[in-house]
Amino acid sequence: MNNNIKLIYTEGGKNRLSELKENYANIVEETVKENKYVPGDNVIEVTASDIEYASRRIKIVHVERRKNKYYYILSILYITLGVIFVMYQMFKPVSFDQIIFIIMNNLYFTLGIMLILIGVSAAVYFRHKERRTGSFIGPYVYKIEYSPHAKKYRNYRDDIDNNQLYRYDLDEARKRYEKAIEIDPQDAKAWELTGSTLYHQGKYDEALKVYERVIEINPHDARTWNNRGKILYSLGKLDEAIKAYDKAIELDPNAAKPWYNKGTALYELGKLDEAIEAYKKALEINPRDANAWYNEGTALYKLGKLDEAIEAYKKALEINPQLVEAWNSNGAALYELGKLDEAIEAYGRVIEINPQDANAWYNKGKALKTLNCDTEANEAFAKAKKLGYRDDPISK
Repeated sequence: MNNNIKLIYTEGGKNRLSELKENYANIVEETVKENKYVPGDNVIEVTASDIEYASRRIKIVHVERRKNKYYYILSILYITLGVIFVMYQMFKPVSFDQIIFIIMNNLYFTLGIMLILIGVSAAVYFRHKERRTGSFIGPYVYKIEYSPHAKKYRNYRDDIDNNQLYRYDLDEARKRYEKAIEIDPQDAKAWELTGSTLYHQGKYDEALKVYERVIEINPHDARTWNNRGKILYSLGKLDEAIKAYDKAIELDPNAAKPWYNKGTALYELGKLDEAIEAYKKALEINPRDANAWYNEGTALYKLGKLDEAIEAYKKALEINPQLVEAWNSNGAALYELGKLDEAIEAYGRVIEINPQDANAWYNKGKALKTLNCDTEANEAFAKAKKLGYRDDPISK
């Protein structure tokens, strides 16, 4: 994580932080950074709820570590008591036969051995837990991994860190996140992941309700607003989706995804010029987004700006030469401009990538037909028909 992150406090955030002891405040600040940091961000806004969330998280670790330490001390007492019992019996002046008799029949000796075994096992276990409950990240921050009372983090934290949120099946993942919410109803990340699993399951109405809750807890997270917009888009509520994307952009003007998603919603509404502007903004931030170049090209194509569309498709294909949609659309634009040889080449590239693409075979045949290459055209049309293309140009 970038160590040069600047924290900007709301009034409530300042007041809440001022209530904490100085050293504890440092730990909380670092924890907020860890929780809210997004790669590329240099500024993080800190609210009172952020401070409260970080405080609760650290408190869980401290309580758990203290409890494990007490158990460890108790285990040592068991061992000590067991050793006393054993020594009391073994160091009496007795013969070897009497020692065997003591081992086999003496209650104190047996109890002593049991106490030692239990104590050693417990000491090893709780010492291990006490050390592993929290580990330092940088100079201050505790990262919860092993605490039973913080089981929610163990359930999904590794997934977040490794960007593998759904290595479990979605139902199992959702159960884990919902359990985390039971433990801490203010855990915005658990709510967010619950909403995300619902979204990927196609349960958009439920996902939307969950994201409303995320926004209640943390209304200043651009990613949350962007995800809310994606859900509204999936529900066909395009105007509301655009408002959500605008809020995400307001919170983080340097995030490319909200601009890209806004462009897609504007395109669906037929607002092509505005969609192009949104895609251009996304590409200013991330010029290596092949899909944004492709979508900009498609909007330009619909406006009849074929030369500009072709340039956008070329940019997309420079980044991702396997983007079939861009090759197809590029071929269509070239065909309309009368650049038939280039169009045939573009459709040929589609067929190289996916020989089962019936549309590409048909469009290649159409371009060949225009060039009066009837034999090759008919072969392409026949291939398209065999692959399931419905129109039958051969019979016309």
